[in-house]
Amino acid sequence: MTSLLASGEPDMAVSSVSSQSSTPVETYDGDDNDTPATGSAPPDGSPAAPIRNEAVDAPAGQTGTPTSSSTLAQVQSADAAAPGLSSAETQPLLDRLDKDPTVPNDAGNANSLAALQGESLRGAPPDAISFEQQATQTNQQIEALPSGQRDFYRGALAAGSTYYNAATTGDRRAKIAQSVRSDVIDPVSKAYQQAMSDPNARVQQAFGKPFGAVYLGAAGQQQSDLLAEKGQQFNQATTPDERARIFGQAVDIRHTMQTQIGSMIDQEHRRVHDQWKQADQQIDQAMRDASSLQIASLGSLDDTRSFQRLEYFINHGLNSERNAQQFQYRLEHTPDDFKPLHQWSDEATGKAQWAIDHIQSDPFRRSAELPPLPPDPTHTTAENLRMGNFGADLLHRYQTENSRINEAGMLYHAASQRGPLRYEYLDAHTPPLPLWQQQLQDGLGRFFVGLVPGVNLLTDYIVPAKSLPEAARQGIDFFSGVAGGMLGEARLPRFGRAAEEQVPASRTKSEEAGVAQEVKPADEIKPVTAPDGGPAVLAASTAADAPGIPLVASEYARQPSGKLVPDADYRGLYHDGTGQHFIQQGGQSYPVRFDETAGKWQMEPRDGAPNAPHMSIDTRGNWQVDLDHGLVGGGKGEARWAFELYEQGNTLEEISRELHVRPETAKNLINQYIAESGEVRLARAYNRGEAPRDGKRLSLLYTRLTSGESLSAVAHELTGGDEFLAYISARRYARIHGRPIDRLPQELPWRTRPDGPAAASQPAPAASLTSYPMAYQQYADIIEGNEQLKPAWQISQETGVPTAWIERIRSGDGYWSERSQKWVALDMPSEPSGAGVSPPEPPLKRPSAYAGQSDPPPGTSDPTQPPPLKRPRTDGGEPSWGSKELRQFSEDYSKLKSPDANSMDEWFEGNTQAPRSLQVELTARGYQDITPDMVRTFMTGKGRELTTTQLQRIAEFLGV
Repeated sequence: MTSLLASGEPDMAVSSVSSQSSTPVETYDGDDNDTPATGSAPPDGSPAAPIRNEAVDAPAGQTGTPTSSSTLAQVQSADAAAPGLSSAETQPLLDRLDKDPTVPNDAGNANSLAALQGESLRGAPPDAISFEQQATQTNQQIEALPSGQRDFYRGALAAGSTYYNAATTGDRRAKIAQSVRSDVIDPVSKAYQQAMSDPNARVQQAFGKPFGAVYLGAAGQQQSDLLAEKGQQFNQATTPDERARIFGQAVDIRHTMQTQIGSMIDQEHRRVHDQWKQADQQIDQAMRDASSLQIASLGSLDDTRSFQRLEYFINHGLNSERNAQQFQYRLEHTPDDFKPLHQWSDEATGKAQWAIDHIQSDPFRRSAELPPLPPDPTHTTAENLRMGNFGADLLHRYQTENSRINEAGMLYHAASQRGPLRYEYLDAHTPPLPLWQQQLQDGLGRFFVGLVPGVNLLTDYIVPAKSLPEAARQGIDFFSGVAGGMLGEARLPRFGRAAEEQVPASRTKSEEAGVAQEVKPADEIKPVTAPDGGPAVLAASTAADAPGIPLVASEYARQPSGKLVPDADYRGLYHDGTGQHFIQQGGQSYPVRFDETAGKWQMEPRDGAPNAPHMSIDTRGNWQVDLDHGLVGGGKGEARWAFELYEQGNTLEEISRELHVRPETAKNLINQYIAESGEVRLARAYNRGEAPRDGKRLSLLYTRLTSGESLSAVAHELTGGDEFLAYISARRYARIHGRPIDRLPQELPWRTRPDGPAAASQPAPAASLTSYPMAYQQYADIIEGNEQLKPAWQISQETGVPTAWIERIRSGDGYWSERSQKWVALDMPSEPSGAGVSPPEPPLKRPSAYAGQSDPPPGTSDPTQPPPLKRPRTDGGEPSWGSKELRQFSEDYSKLKSPDANSMDEWFEGNTQAPRSLQVELTARGYQDITPDMVRTFMTGKGRELTTTQLQRIAEFLGV
């Protein structure tokens, strides 16, 4: 069984807990009926050494299963807990840990995971499903124990599960399951109850890795490391207030991870459900097609329809592990669905029995080895299959049965014939004679054929005598030739080279020597092809073979100068204490920096090499090369390939299939190559996302500005009068192509204004930030789902993002942060009510931080004042964009999604207010002195209305 939530196997996603461990080293006495002991304690009470499992990292000396009280005490005392806290201090901490009923705890996630396992093991024996589910729940309890007990029991459970999954009988599995229950499950349950009843132990659990964190990828590992770091800080803290603060931070991290894990399990539930639904459709379609199969027949005696229908159904209906399991499951629950299949099997069995009784009518002919009766697919048992490889073993069994059905059909067809076909079949299935008997027959036959005048010329065809050595055949030919000459036949015997030269051209020398040529079956002959060198082939091979991060060259990995500590602010990143950030993945450490211009994390190249890859976190929490921003080499690689396909007239859908990417990514690759090659990508609203084909170049802007022409004249001609856009485009060209920037105009009209009064910015209200970790692709899919008016629960199942988070994104009071790889929202405290202050409301019900920007109620407008601007709206609610999208608007309008582009157009034209997300990002990043109106002034080329400090701050915020 494959691993849970694995992306590598498309059919089955869930496996047993033990599949995460390697096969343990074991001693085996050859008696398969003996139940292996998972461990026992010697009389002196010291831990025994059970079967060791290297995959669980059990420390030396802590192997075996603690079955005695003395052993258990030794293991329990091996953990040095944090300083004991009073109940007055621990109770508020535990209330904080358990107070939110909407957050799934580890036990709840384990139960959901066990249910998912039961759903994924359809067709397996009920006892096997129950054992796997119990092992999952026990594993969760083990993870909640102190470290000594945890490592101790983890190895014992992995060893027992390995034995269980290798067993091939129900009795054997029952004995192993009983041993595991008495030696592991029951002691773990007792230790778990003790740990849960100890307040200090419960407090320490908050700093442990949540159950299922392995499914959150590299980002999940970084968050788990951060929890451990918080645990060290907690144990070193000296005051209750300091411990409470650290504990609260850890609880927030833990709750976020548990929510993610629960949503991923729910998403996997939906995927597995859809797989079974698709399997049902394929099985039912195969049944219908097999029933209506048109098969030619020579009469009732040679009617092979039952055989061919059975073969057709298995070939087309049971062609995957998923379909085989679903068929087995339906046979147990709805057997009436396959009555025709059973009828075909009965008919085929009767015909095969008739063939066995009638095909050998010659009493003087040696008996042939005939195939057995065909099996009935509706009576296939799964009891004797290995549970550790259940799906593959079940599929192999059905394929083997199909081969036997095919052999029985060929037998019946041959038995129905009266000509050479029957005898050819019998010859092919008759075992060979003993060598001495075959050589005697070949020698005599060859000798007597050689005596017949004229016929002896065809001796090699009539009696090849392959069982005889070449020297023996030559001797027989010689004496038969002499005897034939005595009888009047003029023929010289053949010797040596002369004999070889007379070998018929249709036969090989090895056949002449009696050696048959081995011919491989067609399905074993694999063509040998060289890779075409295309980027897709290179990407696939690199991702499969190289450790670390796919598509990232090994020279980007470096050894950190000091100990790496998880960064609490940036998801998936570590730092070494000197300000250098690192990605840790695949056993490698990669130094990275944040590229302000691109707005993305970028690898730190060695020796100042340019065009290091930009990075982002995928939907499984692992770092990947951001293909939307391009690969190493700038215009080379996939971006250039996409552009060449585009120039050849291919559509985005065709290009995406060729590059194995989404159409949106294909468009971004094309735009990236055009932009970095010098093509003008001045993104104005009136372009509506279409790439200009008028031949204008960014180099033209740079050349004309550096030759002394005025900025206003160049902007009037090339950028619609937008001086700021012309200036930053020329700077961008200089940066990309290594041209001197100091040759551009330095004294710009809007930079000469002194820092005078400017538009007053409203003070940001006291607020806190809440972040929701997710990949940008998940965020983009949520926005797209909102535009399609999908319900939140459906978007959650499609993206794996919790429903509550999706509802929060719909509110529009947050933004996507490339730095943190999270969606960040601003939480406002509730307004005072009466004499007291009301407690904070849930995130989705908190009052907006933008009261001045809300739509006015009807009938309250002041006729002496212009009507307030309306809130921006799209089909999916309020748009959510910020500095990243505004930078795209300036550099490449075509990369923007249509709803964002349209809402920006409305905002730039002064028809709507800015979305809440823009104000949230300004506040979250520390730009409280900048308002959305100032940003709009800056973007629309009216920089003269702003001070130099404001211009610098806005340019820094936008990353231009």
